Amino acid sequence: MRPIVIGIGNPYRHDDGVGLAIIEAVAELGLAIDVVEELGEPAALVERWQDRELAILVDAAESGSQPPGTVHHFEVTATSDASGLQLTTAGRSSHALGVQDAIEFGRALDRMPTRLVILGVEVADMSSGTGLTQAVRSAVAPVVELIAEQIAQATTQLATTQPPPDR
Repeated sequence: MRPIVIGIGNPYRHDDGVGLAIIEAVAELGLAIDVVEELGEPAALVERWQDRELAILVDAAESGSQPPGTVHHFEVTATSDASGLQLTTAGRSSHALGVQDAIEFGRALDRMPTRLVILGVEVADMSSGTGLTQAVRSAVAPVVELIAEQIAQATTQLATTQPPPDR
């Protein structure tokens, strides 16, 4: 299956819409991928990423230790430790359950993608309203570039591991 990029967020909570802004920009690249919007509900995320070689999630993050616009990059496999995902907006977000919950659910059902890349952009403002803060908006282009690199890398790896067609 094609790689998938999943944007999580709410455009009516300022910086919580960063995941959606990123997937909108990724869709404009015209890559051979699936690009979808989700609210972050674990069962829906698992449904989207199951059977994928590569799934990339983009969402707002709040570590409390980094400045707004900082990009957090995690890679998770079916067996790797996801304890570093303690960057959550669950207390202030529109989605009460987080990506960590989706990973645990996916593992329990044996429905994890081969590679799950999680990109979280540190937020500044999660209050009601539209539009990203300047610091968060400045992270959109670098994250889109990182996603394009991840897809190119995955495509190259997949092409080198596929058996040649029968002649």
